[in-house]
Amino acid sequence: MLPSALDSSMPERVSLAVESTRPREVAAPARARPRIRAASGTDVTLQDWQQSVELLRVAFNGGPNWFEIPVEPRDHLVWKLVDYPGPTRAYFSEDHQMLVGFVATLGRDWLVRGQPRVATDMVDAALHPRVQGRVLVESFRYLRREINAWNGADFSFSFASHPALIRNRGFQGKHDLGQQLETFIKPLDLLRFVRGERTRSGTGESRTRIQIEHERRRRRRPALVRLLAWEGRLVAHRLRRRAPSPDIGEPFAIGAIERFDDRVDGLFERAATEFDLIQARRADFLNWRYADPRAGHFTIRVAEAEGELLGYAVTRTTQATADLADLLVLPGREDVACALLRDSISVAREAGSSAIRSWMTRGHPYEGLLGALGFVRVRTSTRPVLHANPRTDPEELAFLESPGVRVHLMLGDSDHV
Repeated sequence: MLPSALDSSMPERVSLAVESTRPREVAAPARARPRIRAASGTDVTLQDWQQSVELLRVAFNGGPNWFEIPVEPRDHLVWKLVDYPGPTRAYFSEDHQMLVGFVATLGRDWLVRGQPRVATDMVDAALHPRVQGRVLVESFRYLRREINAWNGADFSFSFASHPALIRNRGFQGKHDLGQQLETFIKPLDLLRFVRGERTRSGTGESRTRIQIEHERRRRRRPALVRLLAWEGRLVAHRLRRRAPSPDIGEPFAIGAIERFDDRVDGLFERAATEFDLIQARRADFLNWRYADPRAGHFTIRVAEAEGELLGYAVTRTTQATADLADLLVLPGREDVACALLRDSISVAREAGSSAIRSWMTRGHPYEGLLGALGFVRVRTSTRPVLHANPRTDPEELAFLESPGVRVHLMLGDSDHV
């Protein structure tokens, strides 16, 4: 069982090697105390980045999902932690001159009831599969204290999906969102989609989330049974849902752009008034997130009217499942949101994706549009986890547990895409 010292705000990228039942060829000393050093992302050496890449490769049985991006993994880490438009910090745990632990953390800007706040987010974390439990416990006790005490951070916010992390979530200052985060899927090529080509298994000593999902897939019903079940589900969904008919505002046009300009800052300031919790979306951040090839391939589409930016959508396409990474429109412009959603579906279909996926919280202004356009709610293991840091009174965030809280969370707010 995972030690309770491992903070449940760790993201889905954590490789929980302690659950491995495979034989170990070499084990770290049981009572060794690892040396942990912290550094700003800009102060980390290229040798450190390369060693971190090799550790991630071992800890994730070939590497986490972002290893599939057609850039060098080291360049992706440099993009993430050196070129990020905000504070970053990397932690390295070394034992006998061997790197056994790595954690990458960003300081993300949020608006909480309109007030600017900073939240820490662990975007990558890995432990060597041969590290024994005592080393793991001591390492993460230290890391938890360090990250929680990060100067300027008001709270921690991450997305957990590994079963062990979700089970170990009880700690002081923890909050669950009052509105549940949902995953929606719209199949575009149903036969390819039900074959489950998205998840790769990987082989190695680590007990990763991907490996657990692959084992579950082995026990699934035959493809033909799943195909028939999905067809019945989609028919029932169409019978329950009507085509969207939002009120039409002023005419607008949708087109592609390579980078965001300053107009998106004004769009964000106005759109943010609809939500109690939303991650900041300004031009410098959005261009870092979606317009840099080291982040992956994203398609940016905007809705404009007479030079005014009314909304935007960002889609990541693959031959498997495409992802609606981000969607934001001006308040009251559901017609723009609907048009951008239709456009993202077309982008995914033209790219040959078998389905398109989106996150959305319950009660979100766009949630009904997803259902009306054929997106089906599916079971998900991902949960947002947040807790107050020492400088913040947990009661200041207690309202986030209210059923009526208005939250804007998209896949692009995480490191999952």
